[in-house]
Amino acid sequence: MTWNDSAGDTVNATETHSFPTESLSFKIFKLFCYSIVFLFGVVGNALVFRMVVKRRKLRTVSNMFICNLAAADIAVLTVNLPFRLAYQENSYVWPFGEVLCKTVPMLTYLFITASSATLVLMTIDQHRAIVNPLGRRFTIEITKIALPLIWIFSTLITLPFNFALTVVECQSGRPVCTDIWPSAQFERFYFLCLFVVQFVIPMAIIASCYTRICGYLNSRTTLDRLTPTKQRSDRNKKVK
Repeated sequence: MTWNDSAGDTVNATETHSFPTESLSFKIFKLFCYSIVFLFGVVGNALVFRMVVKRRKLRTVSNMFICNLAAADIAVLTVNLPFRLAYQENSYVWPFGEVLCKTVPMLTYLFITASSATLVLMTIDQHRAIVNPLGRRFTIEITKIALPLIWIFSTLITLPFNFALTVVECQSGRPVCTDIWPSAQFERFYFLCLFVVQFVIPMAIIASCYTRICGYLNSRTTLDRLTPTKQRSDRNKKVK
């Protein structure tokens, strides 16, 4: 899980204050790394997004998918990273209230799901372009419909996590943002399904498509090498 291992573990750990102490030099180094990732990630993705949106010639299907990935990356960096860092540095005590507790961790999973789905569609489009160039491909109109559907699907698949998130007060009165489920079995089932949707299925589709692409390109390369040899052999036969 992104924010806590479990509700009970987080509350117990907070109550006993059993958090590893970090040296000042390590905290400075961690803050520096977070800042570099945040700065380059936001600026780089924003430049890509701006370039595609501003120039009409760049508004292709592939670039629209890239823009969607850039938007998801910017959202993760601006929503998840600052709150996560503040939560860690505050000894996992949540000072931001119930609404942000229910929103921020859930949005992190939503953005990851949207990124995975976008990569799948990009891979399928590339597979069609290379393996079957004369077949039907994604059009601008279809892509404009597919992208909102990605975000709707990502919202629906991560919505149960939003319902489970809540702020729990420890015995010391310190608030902790954690997730509480009806049962441990339900929690395991949900996160297993989320793992399958976010990683297993996209990885299987992407691996399958690129395996077929590599096989197709390899067969074409072999054919191109054999064709000149066959042509020379045919010319020699005609000369004789």
